[in-house]
Amino acid sequence: MNDSQDFQPSPVESNENVATAQSSNATSPKIEGNLTVNSEFSSSQLTRMAEWEVEAGRLTREEANRMLAADGAPLIQKPIDPNSPEAYVDSIMPPAEPKQFTMPQMNFDDPTGEEARNMDKFARSILSDARFTREIGNFVAEEVARSSTKFESMSEAERMGYKSEQLSMLRNIWKGDLSRKLGIARSFVNHLEAMNPGFKNLLDTTGAGDNAMIIAKFVMQAELMLERQRK
Repeated sequence: MNDSQDFQPSPVESNENVATAQSSNATSPKIEGNLTVNSEFSSSQLTRMAEWEVEAGRLTREEANRMLAADGAPLIQKPIDPNSPEAYVDSIMPPAEPKQFTMPQMNFDDPTGEEARNMDKFARSILSDARFTREIGNFVAEEVARSSTKFESMSEAERMGYKSEQLSMLRNIWKGDLSRKLGIARSFVNHLEAMNPGFKNLLDTTGAGDNAMIIAKFVMQAELMLERQRK
């Protein structure tokens, strides 16, 4: 799903990470299931069928794209004026489709592999909704995986030390602009959580919500999306 929404950046207290900070009450429609069950249609046919549903007013484009993503089919793209800021930003930082990302190896205590498949689909949806390029999305996915492995083995005291260390790194980079930048990151996380419920929990349980490199990528991407919205 590649629809951007307006951001309302707000300051974040320095003892909060971007996942645990309070979010707004805004929610997006929760669509369960996919477009077809045991479908024999091709991915392009599924996309065309979804376009018909949108044109008929039976689905919004957001709802259709969520189901298309679940099926691994191409999303319905919003027409973009070639002279618009959106077109310019997308030309230099082209957003990738879910299937274009490379996911790191994920180990789960599930012999069926279903948990790993669900996480793979969930992660691809988040990266696509964030409008990351393939390269940046792959980096973020790898960094979340590394953060998770490291975070899992830490004691509570070590986790607190890690959080303080990562925040210090961002403070050294952003100086007096730290609160504003973290506000942008928090708004971006809220934006993605609304479309992918459970994203904040993923950041929290893996330690990725404290990871300075991941937060910096979120801020960079949010600022790009803000640039797309400028007229």
